[in-house]
Amino acid sequence: MSNVKIARELRYKLLKNQYRPKYHIVSPEGLCIPFDPNGAIYYKGVYHLFYILQEEGVHCWGHISSRDLLHWIHHPVALYPTQVSPETGIFSGSAMMTKDGKPALIYHGIGAGNCIAVAKDDMLIEWEKINTNPIIKIPQKEGDEGFGVYSSWDPHGWLEGDEYKAIFGGGQPGLFTSKDLLHWQYVRPFVTVEQRLNQTYEDYSCPDFFPLGDKYVFMFISHTRGVQYYIGDYKDGFFTPKKHERMNQYGGQFFANETLADENDRRILWGWVIDARLLEAAQEEEFLGVMSLPRELTLGEDGYIKVNPIEELKQLRTDEFHLENIVLAGEKPLQEVHGRQLELEFQLSSQEEACAGVKLCCAPDGQEETLIYYDFAAKEVVIDTSKGSLRDDIFASAKILDGIHCPREQLEERRNNIKNEMVNNNWQPTPSKDIMETGECKVQRLSIPLENDKIRLQVFLDASIIEVFVNNSKCLTQRVYPKFESSDGVKLFSLNGKAKLDYLKAWKISSTNAW
Repeated sequence: MSNVKIARELRYKLLKNQYRPKYHIVSPEGLCIPFDPNGAIYYKGVYHLFYILQEEGVHCWGHISSRDLLHWIHHPVALYPTQVSPETGIFSGSAMMTKDGKPALIYHGIGAGNCIAVAKDDMLIEWEKINTNPIIKIPQKEGDEGFGVYSSWDPHGWLEGDEYKAIFGGGQPGLFTSKDLLHWQYVRPFVTVEQRLNQTYEDYSCPDFFPLGDKYVFMFISHTRGVQYYIGDYKDGFFTPKKHERMNQYGGQFFANETLADENDRRILWGWVIDARLLEAAQEEEFLGVMSLPRELTLGEDGYIKVNPIEELKQLRTDEFHLENIVLAGEKPLQEVHGRQLELEFQLSSQEEACAGVKLCCAPDGQEETLIYYDFAAKEVVIDTSKGSLRDDIFASAKILDGIHCPREQLEERRNNIKNEMVNNNWQPTPSKDIMETGECKVQRLSIPLENDKIRLQVFLDASIIEVFVNNSKCLTQRVYPKFESSDGVKLFSLNGKAKLDYLKAWKISSTNAW
């Protein structure tokens, strides 16, 4: 069989897969574990995003670019290990500008330490690794420089005045500096143990540091709980965190963050959205990596980050449907709205302790459905995937990465390990009883107050990914896998009381990656 025919058959298989998103960035082929977004940079009118992929088991950086944040061009692999480079693979890192105005990538070189490559062309296709790589070796044993002090792990770099600075992630994030990009030295912890605002069992990986309004944000992940951030003050090289917030709640799938600032100084965020299929299922269906929609970050009046979908996404809307001023009691099927590529925007209010919202991916017989609603009694937004799929190979792990690496024969062991870890490490906030008993979280909750006695939800559904933006402020991210293609219905509902639907707008969303 010719290579052209093999490529054509693979593309057809991927595109007909009912779970493969059509307007999100998706790995072009293969499983991509991990699929971290990296090296995001806006350069000469073009958005560039790099991501981790695997070629014959070796971790590399893929590269895509766009002029509108919607449609992306796939370029040749940008970074990969060679016979003369010290690393055996490429893990997470970031982009930065050099003093002579060239983009550079600072990344973790597997088995070596943190490394740097500089762009050789304006399209950022070819890269030259500097000859002092690794700039900081991995401290592996007693006696190694930095052992027990810092990790040469996931770096984030930037140019500040005439000095390069970088945060190296790990168990204790460290600050490093350089005058010439080639030679680096450790300065101090970037966040001290005394300043720590998250849980002690969590690490600081995929670090990102940027100004937002009149504050600075230190964003990172832990491999247990996903994306989170500190926000505070930065002066004379010292960061003082004042607030902490998680961007991924129990049961959420938002992991591995990366941001950039564009020509309008918009701060735009992507995250790798973790899969919930067991490993064998992902291997059978031959795709895995999915990015979140690009999200715009701003600083709220309360001092926390506000998250919203970028304005450009409105260009993908078609076939608008509109309702307004309806009292909800029980279910109301929307015969005019159905499918797996949708955007819905609606606003609710209630004087009762109702649970009101929308059901997506509804089967004709009601056996499959995913609920997105506001609980007016608990003051919580909820995504309930308890009936989201009749498949038996979905694992809604309470620990974000566990499902993606889990073979079926290890499932019960993983569940027990998660339950023990939550108890032994005193996870906070305390998981609900059902999570503690099962190690899974099929009901994701976000506490958020009403605004003027109303709640506004903006919901994006794309095949198997759901993103719910709440009151122009927060976002919940989830994956759902209905077994049947006919599970594509939409219903409004209100339980335990009546609710008023002020308005609902719904659109079909055009595909952007159906190549």
